[in-house]
Amino acid sequence: MSVQCFASQPEEVVHEINGQKRRFTPDFLVNYTDGTSEYIEIHHEDFTDAEYEAKVKEFSRYTRITNGWAIKLICSGDLNELELVNYQLISDCKSEKLSFDINEIAYPDTISFGELVNILEKISPTPIPDSYYLIAIGVYTFDTNTFLTSDTPLSRRVLP
Repeated sequence: MSVQCFASQPEEVVHEINGQKRRFTPDFLVNYTDGTSEYIEIHHEDFTDAEYEAKVKEFSRYTRITNGWAIKLICSGDLNELELVNYQLISDCKSEKLSFDINEIAYPDTISFGELVNILEKISPTPIPDSYYLIAIGVYTFDTNTFLTSDTPLSRRVLP
């Protein structure tokens, strides 16, 4: 299953537990190409105890009921560091919004990241951040288990 798009710190979840309003903000909301979604909470294993796991489990129960998405707790020892590096790179480098109309160009079905940047240079003042943006919103996907470089092959998804 491949990641179609993701958002960091997507929303604050407010839930009443034992008569008190509790707040929780998952680290990521991930939408997969098969149509499923889940929240991801990343926590260092040294700071993950039974109480924290119970808190995440209770919020996960609540979010499954309210929107159908569970919260997956990943301890730092379980992380695929390469995927995390790719997600952080995309999140840090993408533009806030595209500098051009998304419908201005025909998107090839397959292209390398470098070729995408070259195409966008013709219509965008910020082709590199806009290329990351197109990946972040799911126009293109790639194998997140390999470093995202200029040679990385991208596959086109359905336009938003």
